[in-house]
Amino acid sequence: MIQSGSYFREIVTLSGSSNLSRTVHDGDIVRVEVLDRRPDGAFRVRVAGVTLSASDIGSRSPGDVFTARIRLSSTSVFLH
Repeated sequence: MIQSGSYFREIVTLSGSSNLSRTVHDGDIVRVEVLDRRPDGAFRVRVAGVTLSASDIGSRSPGDVFTARIRLSSTSVFLH
């Protein structure tokens, strides 16, 4: 699902993983898989084959798979 409009929502904070920025570029459309929810409330997600921690994934649940347009900042990934 690609949401319309210019609104970007931060869903993944890149903490210690720069692998994603070597794999994708701004504007790329990626596959996002919600893997599971950790005891601390964060989610493990796989974005373009790289597993990351997501603090907020909206109404998504473990097992959900969707596509999104990506925007990278120095420390975060935004999906649109």
